Amino acid sequence: MEKPKNKRRQVPHSDIRGSGFLNIDWGDEQNGSVLHFDSRSILLAIDGTPHTLVTKPDISGMTDSGKFGEELYEVKRIVLLSTFGSEIVYCSIPIWITRFKKLDELQLTGVQLDDIRLIHDLPITRLVLKDVIFDRPTSIATVLNGLPTLKRVIYDPSIYAVIPLLSDRIVLEISEEKENG
Repeated sequence: MEKPKNKRRQVPHSDIRGSGFLNIDWGDEQNGSVLHFDSRSILLAIDGTPHTLVTKPDISGMTDSGKFGEELYEVKRIVLLSTFGSEIVYCSIPIWITRFKKLDELQLTGVQLDDIRLIHDLPITRLVLKDVIFDRPTSIATVLNGLPTLKRVIYDPSIYAVIPLLSDRIVLEISEEKENG
């Protein structure tokens, strides 16, 4: 297998298979680990530091325990899924998302975007939108165009109505994959 040509650090890919077994392909990353794994969330680390949070909207199991403290909110990537199953049950963007001030990448899958304004102050450079729903394309575009650090939007057909309204400074890429992370 060839190494990717771009210099961007490859983010680990994870799957939850039918038995609940967690299989993580860390790629070239040798120092990856799983810090937390339950029915709602998976927290992955690189060099012992939280890096990727794959979660449903309820992260109370992680926050209530106090196990991670403020370090949890320093992850670089969040994959927010409405469900870990194959059937989509749309969810809203949770208010807790505003606490992640070092977030570089945000993936929203099975999410209703009516509260997209919650990501306004996040330093994301890359946004992935899959199987999303919304009422007002212009409102979505206004928020996305107002994100000064946003460089790339990866999208599927669910967001087509917003694409023509986005700024030319944002690189657009259509998603061809049908996986959750």
